[in-house]
Amino acid sequence: MKDVTPDSFVTFKKRRQRSTARIQLVLFVLALAGGGMFLFTAWSTRGAAPEWVGWVRSHFLIVIGLIWGGALVAGAWAADFPRLHVYGALVFLTLLGSDLSAGYNLGHALIAVGGLTTLIGAGLFVRFVRRYPRLPLEAIEEDHG
Repeated sequence: MKDVTPDSFVTFKKRRQRSTARIQLVLFVLALAGGGMFLFTAWSTRGAAPEWVGWVRSHFLIVIGLIWGGALVAGAWAADFPRLHVYGALVFLTLLGSDLSAGYNLGHALIAVGGLTTLIGAGLFVRFVRRYPRLPLEAIEEDHG
């Protein structure tokens, strides 16, 4: 077995350490939010719940959009991954639109979000392939021959 010395440990750069700490913070906040939603649900099912609880129940798509979209935005900040900001806004706006329009439900909204995300991903993939085209097999064999 190899000896373990202080030099054999991996050290992360400051940016990576901050990112890891941010991700831990986001996960902690999401766990608290989940516990809070559990307590809210238990409390709101009582008969003496305030009037605004009824609004939350009747517009649950907006609340879900805020939670999911907010989680994606927080994840984008934590992981330093800017594209997630767009996806978080997309989730929120789609669920908001679904709540405001009659005849659409959560399933329709999620299908719309998935379709739009797939289109964005396909566009990014096409741009990547154009920027970095596939090398012919002969060129690869010459380099490694």
